[in-house]
Amino acid sequence: MSLPDLLPALQPVLAEFDRLEIAYYVGGSVASSIYGEPRSTLDVDIGADLSESVVRELALLWGRDFYVSEPAMREAVEQGRCFNLIHLATSLKVDVFVCGTDEFNASVLSRRVERTVAVGESSLSIWMATPEDVILHKLVWYRKGGEISERQWRDIVGVLKQQQHRLNMDYIAEWADRLHIRDLWERIRQEVAIP
Repeated sequence: MSLPDLLPALQPVLAEFDRLEIAYYVGGSVASSIYGEPRSTLDVDIGADLSESVVRELALLWGRDFYVSEPAMREAVEQGRCFNLIHLATSLKVDVFVCGTDEFNASVLSRRVERTVAVGESSLSIWMATPEDVILHKLVWYRKGGEISERQWRDIVGVLKQQQHRLNMDYIAEWADRLHIRDLWERIRQEVAIP
């Protein structure tokens, strides 16, 4: 599905994050489609700085439009993991990754950028992971998935081709070392012919 198709599931989640002043970023295939090669997706990945104090309120509010498990949300907040929301009207899935104390996700949150994205005849203002952080996240997921996902690799190539002259290569290299994905970063740089 394209971004306009995802809006019914995305907007209510982001609206509550904005209302409660919860820092978040949209990443994953939605971000790589905006920064690189557009493609359809069946879910939305969001990183968020959630605390225990908002879990009950969010579960109640989202419970009107989504299947949501408050215990799963609590566990994700406690362990710095992911929980998901299923939009009842569309069956679209929103994966919320709790940033917790993870140093990389704290960096992603601190570097997020506000983007106005055209959606049909209107526009939507959302906080996005930077292109560098989208590349790094996707390289991590590519490694975790056994380095076989052509879709992840293609997403990274698309972002690199479209954003290469705007990327902070030193930042990517530093985090590629820290995330133990430097070999993948060097491989994809050679493939796309980025100096």
